[in-house]
Amino acid sequence: MQTHSANNICIYIVFSSTPYKIGRMIRFFTRYPYNHVSISLDPGLHTMYSFARRYLNTPFYGGFVIETQRRFKNRGRVSQIKVISIRIDDLKLAVIKKHIKEMIEYQEHYIYNTLSALLVPLRRKINLPNAYTCVEYITKLLAESGAVEGIEQRRFYSISDLERLLPGDVVYEGPFGGAVSCGSSIAENSNFALSGDIDGKFINTSIDTDEDIENDAFIYYQRGMLFRALLYLYANGRLFYRLFRRMAGV
Repeated sequence: MQTHSANNICIYIVFSSTPYKIGRMIRFFTRYPYNHVSISLDPGLHTMYSFARRYLNTPFYGGFVIETQRRFKNRGRVSQIKVISIRIDDLKLAVIKKHIKEMIEYQEHYIYNTLSALLVPLRRKINLPNAYTCVEYITKLLAESGAVEGIEQRRFYSISDLERLLPGDVVYEGPFGGAVSCGSSIAENSNFALSGDIDGKFINTSIDTDEDIENDAFIYYQRGMLFRALLYLYANGRLFYRLFRRMAGV
């Protein structure tokens, strides 16, 4: 009989307080220190996956994004994060990897669920095909992979709800790039960027490689007001089209 490996693999759920106006507004209304959640399969957190704005200056145009650590720095401010590690087996990891691979391959089909985001104060959500908020996306991965028992994909969860439900260990809480070591200290590198390790892996918030820029055009994309308005119309047009199809039972 074929067996799968024990729960000796970790995934990392990253709760963050993004250093942008929208993030501060969300935290003000929710009275919760974190406004965003991502998943990483890498203990160094060099690459994370979530649903969020695609570009720095287009907060209401979003979808599936591959996040690098540059996304969590803005004008000298660094995001505060909480990292929870969850032990899973290789079969559950394979399901998560399959979902992420499909998201990357068909990235243009997935959009940010602005309607659900607007309903958060009412603790409601609208389930639409291929449209998610950050917490809806992480919930989907955890539910469909079986990584966390008791999570239901179609149910509403706030970010604080999700954090309370996770069974893993808090391996780090502090500025992005900090580390929990044996001495529980945070060091600075020669560039004065916060750095350290998580589970023995060195991480650095000052990463700026060609691969990072290619994977995460977030910081580098600047266009005028008219172009941004057209992006908003396009994104929300797609969202309402899916809503009308759902209401019509198509």
